Amino acid sequence: MPTYSMLIRTPLVANTGYGNDGFSLVRGFSEAGLDTHIDPMAVRPPLPMETTKLLVKEPLSEFDYFLHHTDPAQLGGIDVPDIRAKKKIAWSMWEFTKMGPEIATDLSERLAPFDLFLAYDEVTAQAFAPHCEEAGVKMQVLQGGFWASDWRYDLRLRSWGDPFRFCMVGALHQRKNPFAAIHAFEEVRAKYGEKVELHLKTITRTLHPAMEQRYPGLRIRYEVWDHMQMRDFYAQCHAYLATSWGEGKNLPALEAQSMGIPVLYSDFGGHRQWGSSDTGWPLPGEIAEHVEGLPSFRVDHDALVSAMCEAVESRAATRGKGQLASQLVQSSDWGSVIQRFLSIV
Repeated sequence: MPTYSMLIRTPLVANTGYGNDGFSLVRGFSEAGLDTHIDPMAVRPPLPMETTKLLVKEPLSEFDYFLHHTDPAQLGGIDVPDIRAKKKIAWSMWEFTKMGPEIATDLSERLAPFDLFLAYDEVTAQAFAPHCEEAGVKMQVLQGGFWASDWRYDLRLRSWGDPFRFCMVGALHQRKNPFAAIHAFEEVRAKYGEKVELHLKTITRTLHPAMEQRYPGLRIRYEVWDHMQMRDFYAQCHAYLATSWGEGKNLPALEAQSMGIPVLYSDFGGHRQWGSSDTGWPLPGEIAEHVEGLPSFRVDHDALVSAMCEAVESRAATRGKGQLASQLVQSSDWGSVIQRFLSIV
């Protein structure tokens, strides 16, 4: 099998979605045996040693593949036509069904030098479709992954007694819609009392600490945790809440599933790439405008409360959903995603 060369342009920043995936892409293509080179859009230490070595690697004059993996606003650029590569691929995600005017204005022009656009999910594909068509660029759906091996867990170790702990992880800003989870939890807490808790782990100061007094049973954690601390956190939880307005993927939800935690999720966008009623609870809702001209998803409050109550009352079934999720989510491992990428390109 020939050794293909790959130039990856992406941010390398661990605390952002694209930046975290940037590290994974470098690792994934390297482990797949490609001659991997990187053109980082941003770099923030600490860096894995393998990535650091690639930063000083001698560039090639021409590559088999050039991959630009970033958000729509930064995708493409005036130098992309000058990059010597046999095939140029753009890969991105978008949480709304349309592009805002500030991005859409020159998007077709920025996409034109690429041979292929990869959309994380069908909502991303819908938003990009008119721009890809105008640019004459082919499009396919391929969602990014996660490292399943980093989140393996002996499911027998989790206690399913009280309290039943719901959790939510990430930069819990407005789009993640943590207040949908909080308001639903308030009703669930009124029904079950101290038997239920809600644990929010965030890296942004968008949730005031005083909310813990306003909502009994709510615990907000702002600390920066390493991998083992995150594993310990997941190990103490029983159900994950993913109530966001839109997602290309939702990395914490994949991590939680790998550790046997079923997910209650907005039935929209990237969540549909990994979610099912066998492994969690797809939550209905409605499409509403985030800002003028940008439709996104709003989860139905009553459906969320009902699903949370079902998860608490039917713990054996909840546990079974988590066990199945931990098996099926392995198909989202970056190793499998990279192989699908290579079969597409």
